[in-house]
Amino acid sequence: MMKQHHHHAPKKRQLFTLVELVLVLIIIGFVLRLSFHSVKTELPAIKLEAAAKKASIDLEYAKNLAISTSSWSGVVFEIEPSNQYRLVKSEKKEISPVENPGAPGQDYFVHLYSFYKGVAVQAASPLEVWFDPLGVPYEGLQGPLLSQTAVVTLEYQSVIKMISISPNTGRIKVI
Repeated sequence: MMKQHHHHAPKKRQLFTLVELVLVLIIIGFVLRLSFHSVKTELPAIKLEAAAKKASIDLEYAKNLAISTSSWSGVVFEIEPSNQYRLVKSEKKEISPVENPGAPGQDYFVHLYSFYKGVAVQAASPLEVWFDPLGVPYEGLQGPLLSQTAVVTLEYQSVIKMISISPNTGRIKVI
């Protein structure tokens, strides 16, 4: 019996051609450009949302601090040119700064314009929101009980975000 030799044609290596690689790079570049443009247009809204959430969390912190310590605490907003707010407390009718739990030994103070690069406190009505030991909001330490929803307005590149504080309940939400 004779052995038969089968000759197989040599397998061709399949490589990408230069044209295919260039096309893939063009497509990747196009997708990256679209995504960069999308992120760039959404940046003001993202930055403003972050600043509004930070301010609402700090208002909640002041409210919870008042409840947990059975004393008064509040947030004092300062609009242009400072664009900042600070957390304060009252012990025996003396107002003092709240210590920042994230930076022991320092006052709880947030300069929005520098911390969030351009976000400003556009308006706050009232400028001081205080919470009694039950968490009920007031218009200042010696002020009346909130009679209507308090609103803090933040602005960045003509985009506005508001934080509301409900009277009686002290419910805080970003709107």
